[in-house]
Amino acid sequence: MDGIGALAPIRIDDQVVVLRNGSTLTVRAIRPDDYERETAFVRGLSPGTGYRRLLSPRQLTTEDLHRFVEIDPSRELALVAVSGADPSSIQVGVARCARVDEGPDYDFAIVVADAWQDLGLGSELLRQLLQVAAAAGVPRLVGLTLATNGPMLALARRGVFTLRRDPHDATVVELSRDLRAVSE
Repeated sequence: MDGIGALAPIRIDDQVVVLRNGSTLTVRAIRPDDYERETAFVRGLSPGTGYRRLLSPRQLTTEDLHRFVEIDPSRELALVAVSGADPSSIQVGVARCARVDEGPDYDFAIVVADAWQDLGLGSELLRQLLQVAAAAGVPRLVGLTLATNGPMLALARRGVFTLRRDPHDATVVELSRDLRAVSE
């Protein structure tokens, strides 16, 4: 991939992960039938977690939520962490990336439900997103986080991202990582 074409089609296998507290989750590709899970997940985030994810207090619309589960695989990837077996499973985390306009960069985001934070899920979602994105031909992940979002900044550092204060807005930090050399 030259960095501007479509993502390479890849198979994303379900991965069972065990968190620090012994909980077992499944990380898998998001599906259109995840709409109700995604809606419950987003609506269940605390105001602080929602604000850190969206960098604003805005609420996601029904259209936003449909768009999050009905992804265009030529331009984006999304992984969800679910607890329990289908059809009664609940979503507890998500990691996604999507191409920014027509350029080579892919914006990424990770969010973990409040009750599941500090258990290693964010690290696991980032690890798997890096692997899947590199395999699909994503050249570079980029993102923004609040300068006060210590957990995300720490996760980005562990994920070997470059962190840079936004020169136009001191409240945010730009995150970036070149994936062309990822060989995990």
